[in-house]
Amino acid sequence: MISPKFRYCPRITIGKELVVGASPDLVLGRGDLFADADWGVGTVDGLNDMNIRTFLQTTNHKGTLDSLYSDIAQLGQIFDVQENAATFTESLKTRVVAIKASVADQPEHSFAYIVPATEDTITVSSMQNDTYQLDALGLLKLKNTFDGVQGEVSVEQLITANPDYLLLSAYAGSPDIDKLIQNLYANPALQSMNAIKNKQIYVTDFSQFWGYGYQILDGIEKMGQEMKANPIK
Repeated sequence: MISPKFRYCPRITIGKELVVGASPDLVLGRGDLFADADWGVGTVDGLNDMNIRTFLQTTNHKGTLDSLYSDIAQLGQIFDVQENAATFTESLKTRVVAIKASVADQPEHSFAYIVPATEDTITVSSMQNDTYQLDALGLLKLKNTFDGVQGEVSVEQLITANPDYLLLSAYAGSPDIDKLIQNLYANPALQSMNAIKNKQIYVTDFSQFWGYGYQILDGIEKMGQEMKANPIK
């Protein structure tokens, strides 16, 4: 049984030098952060060679909510708190059931994700690698407009696909989201789109959705409440 020391700092990328300097027993997180780069914590092999153990979340490797439950179970075993882990997982599953029930009488709707690159540009993501986020959004009966589309998505494709909703993400250092939304609603080329005509643009918290943890349910619940308060007419 190990007694890990934790160093956690939300929304900030911590480099290898700082991680190693903290002398942790265990480093856990997204797999793509385990790299010898300015933004990485060091490779798995490199950390293990220094007797620092590693745990890579499976949620960001073609993950789903089931991956989250599996990660929690494994962490429960690592810390010898299996009962607490199982109880926590059940609480998450209860929330999932409640989210599904909240939209049980609603039809399925389509959405497209706009990457907030700048306030004045429209960058569309097909979200093909974002399986964890798509699984969670599916709880609200939201279907990815560009499911199966590979490569870049053009503005013309977005207009033709005509999604019911547009989703954006806000994060520390992101462009002015309010201005981006105003520009989207005012863009003459987008006026035929249902999401624009019906004022159906929603903002997610990037850390909640792309942190690959249980916090994504906070974002899904919030989005569900906002959509219910602003129904498509």
